[in-house]
Amino acid sequence: MPYCPSCGYEFQKGITTCPDCKVPLLDKLPETNGTSEESEKWVVVRRVSIMGEGKIIRGLLIANNIPAVVEDSSFGMIPESMGDLSVIKVMVREQDKGAAEALLKDQEESVAEEDVSED
Repeated sequence: MPYCPSCGYEFQKGITTCPDCKVPLLDKLPETNGTSEESEKWVVVRRVSIMGEGKIIRGLLIANNIPAVVEDSSFGMIPESMGDLSVIKVMVREQDKGAAEALLKDQEESVAEEDVSED
């Protein structure tokens, strides 16, 4: 699957340019070596079944200076509405996982509080 080197999104085969970033896609994302000699390890922070939800979560993380990517590992012929058979992963660097989980938890609690106050 091709990836955008700018935003990190994964695209279906046949797509050659990121429609958002307007840059050519790569076969795989380049390895980045921060200050350590080992390449960064990316871990799953959320699993969702709808790509739009994954992109919203990624946007929230990036807005809070936490690099994130969305990886679609769903089976191509199964619609997004098929639950666990359609898996979209939101991934962050291993060292950012704690901060990402805390941010997402705070966001979920904030939304839950808004729902209660509207009733």
